[in-house]
Amino acid sequence: MTEEVTKETTEKVTRDYLLNILNTTNLTLDGAMDLLGIPEADRPMYKDLLKKK
Repeated sequence: MTEEVTKETTEKVTRDYLLNILNTTNLTLDGAMDLLGIPEADRPMYKDLLKKK
């Protein structure tokens, strides 16, 4: 249970960071993910999360 909550919290915080970066810079989504060091394998998940905003 704790691992699941930690994963969800991390995803939400990272999504919020991505939105903040995108709203305050001229970076592309991939540029923002590069800045945060998001691995290539996780990027499709974050792209989907951002579509649901």
